[in-house]
Amino acid sequence: MKGGEMLGWLDTNALIIREMLGVEVDNKFVPYPDKKNINFVNMGRLSPEKAQDNLIYAFSNFHKKTQK
Repeated sequence: MKGGEMLGWLDTNALIIREMLGVEVDNKFVPYPDKKNINFVNMGRLSPEKAQDNLIYAFSNFHKKTQK
């Protein structure tokens, strides 16, 4: 709910946000990446000339070698 709206019996103006743990995207909560983990991000279309398969295989090998 947005400021000033009632949340059950509680006015949302009475709430204090202490820490943001993620964001809402398309009505779904998406947590922020955990700094304790390795966060791998890649953007690009999956087309043969981009050779994304090489990147996927390389990441797979990296993941196998670094599993806890």
